[in-house]
Amino acid sequence: MASFKPNDFRNTIPNTTSKSVLLFLYKVLNGINLNNYDFEIGDRESLLTNNIIVPYLNHKANEDNFQFTFNSNPGNKMNQSNVDIGVVTFSNYKIIFTIECKRLPTPKGSNRCEKEYVCGKLGGIERFKRNTHGVDIYGNPIKINAMLGYIEMEDFEYWFEKINKWIEEKAQQENSELIWTNNDKLRKKEFNKIAISYSSHKRIDLSNLKLYHFWIKLCDN
Repeated sequence: MASFKPNDFRNTIPNTTSKSVLLFLYKVLNGINLNNYDFEIGDRESLLTNNIIVPYLNHKANEDNFQFTFNSNPGNKMNQSNVDIGVVTFSNYKIIFTIECKRLPTPKGSNRCEKEYVCGKLGGIERFKRNTHGVDIYGNPIKINAMLGYIEMEDFEYWFEKINKWIEEKAQQENSELIWTNNDKLRKKEFNKIAISYSSHKRIDLSNLKLYHFWIKLCDN
């Protein structure tokens, strides 16, 4: 999937492959205008995800006859850590793709970690690496997933550098459970109206994981 190119969308038909989901996300996230919605900087991430993003994605998927739907907080039988969005097929109602959403910066709070996009109790990338996210209803790992970042301060380049710095710091620490290396760092695909990057990881069971990172600006600076 590292060969994913946004312009490939013109050659894509609606189906239920991970590439189809990725290219769909590229197209529709480029087209969203949050000024049309009742949302303000500082609102809870779940309000934006559940009240705006998920309905918007489903509207666009239905409009273009894609054979999948976006569900908020799908559960699984193996753990209680629900990912923010699951992509479910119409044919067999299986989860084929998951998306974890994060605000950047992390909201201030006594139990929130500054590096939550990457690691910590609610760490986005870390929960994928631990197989608590990015799994189907039976807990089976899904090879390709995504993260959706809501940029509330600074710009894409700032967060690209900041997140890779946090990953470098994790790679320098000893951790008996998870393997962090510089190979976990994000690689840039396209920074324009939205930002797209991707990263490759080893899960806790040593299986391979690929994440695509889609970032949306919620501010002008």
